Amino acid sequence: MEELSDDKPARRVRRGALKWPLVGGGAIVLAVIGAFAADHLLRDRTLPPRFYVVESGHLYRSGQPTPEQLAGLISRYGIRTVLNLCQPTAANYVDDAPTAQQYGGRVVSLPISSKKPLSDEELATLRQTYGDPRNYPILVHCEHGVARTGVAVALWRIEEQGWDPAKAVEEMIACGYPVHDDSAHMRDLLLHWQRPAQSAPHDAR
Repeated sequence: MEELSDDKPARRVRRGALKWPLVGGGAIVLAVIGAFAADHLLRDRTLPPRFYVVESGHLYRSGQPTPEQLAGLISRYGIRTVLNLCQPTAANYVDDAPTAQQYGGRVVSLPISSKKPLSDEELATLRQTYGDPRNYPILVHCEHGVARTGVAVALWRIEEQGWDPAKAVEEMIACGYPVHDDSAHMRDLLLHWQRPAQSAPHDAR
C-alpha cells in the first residue's frame, strides 16, 4: 500500500521516529515544529490527508477530502463510490454527495464508531458495498483517515481478499490506528474475525 503525491511515493516524516538529544525543552519544541513543517511541505495538497492506494483500481483510503480534492480523486482514479464513515452530526462534517454526483460517482454514508463493534446493520451495509463489483473503485474515508477507515479497510482485506486477520490488523496499525486501551477491543475483534461460510474472497475483482 502506498501513499501518493503526484503519482510518486511521498516521503513522510514519521512522528515519534525522530531522535532528539536532551538539550532542553526549547530544542525539542523546535524539532517538533520542524517535523510538522516538513510534513506539511512534503504532502501533495491536491490529495486529502493520509491518502493511500490500498489496491490500485479497487480501494483507496484517506481522511476527509475537500470538494476540490474529491473531484480530483474521481477524475484521477476513476472513483465510483465514496464510502463516508463520518457522523453527519459532526460540526466539521462535509457532504460528499454533491461533488460525487456531479462527477458521476455515488456516496454510501455509513457513520460508524471505532470504539465499539459494528452493528449487524452496519456490517451488512459494508459487505453490500464491498460485495458489488459495480461500486469499484471505492474511496473509503473518515475524518482523519485513521481509526474508522482502518477498521473498514482491514475488513475489506479479510473478507474480500482473504487476508489473515493478524496481517490485516498489522497493516491497520502501521497506517496509524491507535494502540491505546480504548481501541483494543476492535483489534481483538478483528484478530478473531470469521468470514461467513458462504463468503469467499474476491481476489479476481
